[in-house]
Amino acid sequence: MRTLIGNFFKGISVIILLVSGLWSFMIELYIINLVWGLIGLIVGFFIAPVTFLLAPWYVLFAWGNWNPLILGYGGIIVYLILNSVGKLIKPSEYEPFY
Repeated sequence: MRTLIGNFFKGISVIILLVSGLWSFMIELYIINLVWGLIGLIVGFFIAPVTFLLAPWYVLFAWGNWNPLILGYGGIIVYLILNSVGKLIKPSEYEPFY
């Protein structure tokens, strides 16, 4: 039963990370398209780490909108919490448990 519940939390955490990451990426690409146009969109698509780091902070400071920042970094925080709960319930036999 511990295996089932632990794997459930780990699976939900991965799904949340994927959904929030893709959704955040699309929103950030849209923001870059609004601000810098098609050239910025193409450059932002190929330089994805810079897109994820700078676009939410730009929207926060320029427009006062917290939503992209909460979606991007909040999804990572929820993933870390749920994955940690899953690992506490059912630690992997391959990972040392400290």
